[in-house]
Amino acid sequence: MESKINSILKEQIEAIKPSPREIEAIKNATNSLIKELNKKLKDKGTAFIGGSLTKNTLIRKERYDIDFFVRFSPQFRDKSEEMSNELEKVIKSLKIKFQRIHGSRDYFNLFVKIPELKSAILIEIVPVLKIAKPKEAQNITDLSFFHVSYVKRRLNEKLADEIRLSKSFCYSQNCYGAESHIRGFSGYALELLTIHYKSFIKLIKAASTWNSESKIVIDSEKFYKNKSEILGNLNEAKLSSPIVFIDPTFKERNVCASLSYKTFERFVNACKKFVSNPSSRFFLVKKMDLDEFKRFAGKNKAKLLCINAKIEENVESIAASKLFKFFNFLISEMKRHEFKVLKADWEFLPINMAKIYIVFKAAKKLIVKGPPIKLENFAKKFKQKYKKVFVRDKRLFAYSKCLTEKEFFKIIEKQIKAKEIAISFS
Repeated sequence: MESKINSILKEQIEAIKPSPREIEAIKNATNSLIKELNKKLKDKGTAFIGGSLTKNTLIRKERYDIDFFVRFSPQFRDKSEEMSNELEKVIKSLKIKFQRIHGSRDYFNLFVKIPELKSAILIEIVPVLKIAKPKEAQNITDLSFFHVSYVKRRLNEKLADEIRLSKSFCYSQNCYGAESHIRGFSGYALELLTIHYKSFIKLIKAASTWNSESKIVIDSEKFYKNKSEILGNLNEAKLSSPIVFIDPTFKERNVCASLSYKTFERFVNACKKFVSNPSSRFFLVKKMDLDEFKRFAGKNKAKLLCINAKIEENVESIAASKLFKFFNFLISEMKRHEFKVLKADWEFLPINMAKIYIVFKAAKKLIVKGPPIKLENFAKKFKQKYKKVFVRDKRLFAYSKCLTEKEFFKIIEKQIKAKEIAISFS
């Protein structure tokens, strides 16, 4: 079994590790841009490369995303908008097309073409405050400098490859990313988890024993005496996730705070399956299988609804988040209108679209909620509209004809338009 695992992991490293040529091309382009930024910034701030590139944990992708941070001097404390405005002036002077993205502190996206790569790289430039200690941070991104320094001090080439495996595994299992539509592990969280357990396979084996009923608490720098002290000191919002991993650079922060129980369980189940039957398929991104949904619908004598949803949004991560909210809204509304949803899933496409598959059954009876019986005029109109009326908790209800899916979408048509989402059926 061990030799099989080693063979699989060796094969994966070769597949996911960018070539020296790719890394050199990316570094040449990004270093050149950093130099230009620093020339323009002068004494107002200093730009540096963060994220996976500078930590040497980058995994091969069709499009590389690179993080830049600009540390503004303390004179910009409590002046987030001024920081972003100043950075925008500098980027404009570089004569490169960019987007300003609104957030808790506005940041910037720009694409840089590199001849050696198939597609342009996306560079995200984030303004941060230069601070001496993590506790001085006004925004989570202010800690980025400390995160980079901590990880780099603990990495060698072998451990960097182990982190690549952790990232690739989680990406394939849809557990990678702290965004609201994933609520999984951030890149930094996966780096820390792999460093803590010393290898990918040790992390996976440990995770295969986890369960959602017992909170996982990790304090690798031993800031606290024990688990009880951690749970007693952190506020409730930071303890709501299934894993509490104390940030080694700032003891009041939980690195895994964004992790949902649903994503946690998906990750743990994938780890259990890999440990019991290791295979390279765990590193392959699984697409939604239409035939699988058709078989499930047929087996359960149910209907299958296939929807294509599209949103006009320039920022991919925001588009994905909005489409995920739409998916949840759709499921919630179907249930509210008495449809029995047996199985549902969605998949984001990098053209700001989503595929949505829903297996459902229409209700045998549709119950319509009416007015309280004391509102006589409204009660009278309700009785005139519906034949089979009954009283529950001093309120009128009625049995009505079940909706078809077409009637359902007619009812919620205005709500869909308000979300600025275009849908079609396939």
